[in-house]
Amino acid sequence: MIMQFILISGLLACLIYAFLQRQKSRLISALLAVISILGIVFVSTPELTNVLAKFVGIGRGADLILYCWLLISIVVSVNLQMKILSIHKNITDLTRELALMRPQSQLREIDRPDKESYERAQSPSANYEKPVPFSD
Repeated sequence: MIMQFILISGLLACLIYAFLQRQKSRLISALLAVISILGIVFVSTPELTNVLAKFVGIGRGADLILYCWLLISIVVSVNLQMKILSIHKNITDLTRELALMRPQSQLREIDRPDKESYERAQSPSANYEKPVPFSD
C-alpha cells in the first residue's frame, strides 16, 4: 500500500509535468500523459496487467511492464543519440561558416593579446581578488 502511494505520487508528478510542458512539445507531452495515466491505472489495479499480459501472450504483468519499459528506453536512447548528432553537425556547420566570414588577419589580432593584458595576467595579484573590508 505504501509503495502504491509512492508510485502514484511519482506518476501524478509526471502527469503535472506533462501538462506544464505541453507548449514546448505537444507529442511528448501527450505521450507522457498517456503513459502516466496508464501507470496510475496499472499501479492501482495490478491484476489488470496480468490480464493484459496473458492477452498478448506474456506470462506475467510485471514482465509485460518490463518489456514495455525496455522498448521505450531503447527508442528514447536512439532519439537522443540522433538529436546529439544533429546538434553536433549544426555546431560544425556554424563554426565553418563563422571561420569563412572572418578574414585570417582579423582572427590573428583577436587571438594575440597585447603586452599590457599579458603582463596583467602573469602578475601574482591577478590570481586572487583583494578582500573587501566588512562594514556594518
